[in-house]
Order: sequence, then C-alpha cells, then structure tokens
Amino acid sequence: MSTRGAYGFKINGEYKVAFNGSDSYPECLGEHVIKFVAKTPLAEIRKIAKKITLLNDHSVPTEEQIKQCNFSKPISEINENWDNLLEETYGNIFALKNIPFMFDAQDFMGDGLFCEWVYIINLDNKTLNVYRHGNSDLIKSFPLKSLGGINIVKITKLLKEIRKEVYVE
Repeated sequence: MSTRGAYGFKINGEYKVAFNGSDSYPECLGEHVIKFVAKTPLAEIRKIAKKITLLNDHSVPTEEQIKQCNFSKPISEINENWDNLLEETYGNIFALKNIPFMFDAQDFMGDGLFCEWVYIINLDNKTLNVYRHGNSDLIKSFPLKSLGGINIVKITKLLKEIRKEVYVE
C-alpha cells in the first residue's frame, strides 16, 4: 500500500501544493524536502515558489509552457500532455527548479483520511511545516534558517524527531 502525501509552498498567503502518490513518509519525501531546504538558498526557494503555475486536471500545455520546462530528456521523447511533462517532478521537489508547473493538490492536502503526510515550506513565516493526516495535524515546525546547510546526520536526527511525535516506540 502506498503512503500518499503532498508537498509544496505557502507564499503570500497562497498554497502551491503537489500530490505525491507514494513514499510520502518522513524518511523518503520528508528527507527530500529537508535536503531541498538545506541545499537551496532562501531567496532561490522564494523565486521557485513564485514562478510555479498551478494546473488542473483538464489543463493542456501550450507551446510556450512546454518551452519553459527544462527537461533532462529530449522533447521528442515526451508525449506533450501534463502527466508526461511533469513526470520528473512527482515526488521530486528539486525538479521544480527547472519545471515551474504542478497539479494543484490543495484539496487533497486537506483530506485527513487519504493524505497521510504533508510538507509545506511556508515562506510567509519562514518555516517548514510537517503535517500528519492532511494539513489538520501539525506535527513539527522547523525554522527554515535552522535547516540551511545542515548535513545528513542532522537530517536523520530531524526525521527521528518527526517519527517520535507520531509513533510511540
């Protein structure tokens, strides 16, 4: 069974959130998000978040939007629909540096039954917020400043803190 979740940003009061279909638990998606914050300067994170365009399921990419995406594979290998265009971004927050589009998963983020983990880089209050059961149960909030440049040992410690908040050992 997959562990579904969501990740994204809050900037100027607006959520920009993507669905993640599997491996959304702290040791996988949570680790990717923490590494993204640790390795990316705050000004760049803000630029990335501002640039993101939210899509709905019925959106069709324009030629201009296709050109805006910087792909690791040749365009000739990509079927020009959003599912194929955004394939590299699924569960990969680093891909948003090159592909400024995401399906809008705000509704899913609020689903306490099916959305198990949520990771929001809140640029309004400069925190990384980790939620359980949609965005209704805030587990941990980390100041972004405290995550900048941290190493894997500290990341592992943070992930254990998150787990401890949720699971009794």
